[in-house]
This record gives sequence, structure tokens and C-alpha cells, in this order.
Amino acid sequence: MNAIAGQYFHRKLQVVRDRRETLRAGTTGRWIASDSGSAP
Repeated sequence: MNAIAGQYFHRKLQVVRDRRETLRAGTTGRWIASDSGSAP
């Protein structure tokens, strides 16, 4: 697996995990608000 493909896969995995956390948070809006912030 080349570096670019690995980077893209990792990025996609991160997005899916963030989305999952947002759904789990429910209507708190905690994750949704921080979603537009800069990721570490």
C-alpha cells in the first residue's frame, strides 16, 4: 500500500469515527460544534 492510499484510508476512517461519535452524542450538539474546529 503506498503512502497516499494509506493516508486517504486513515482519513476516511477518522471521518467515520467522528460521525459515529456525533450520532452517539445525540442532541447535545457537543461534537457537532467541535466538528468545524481544527482537528488535532
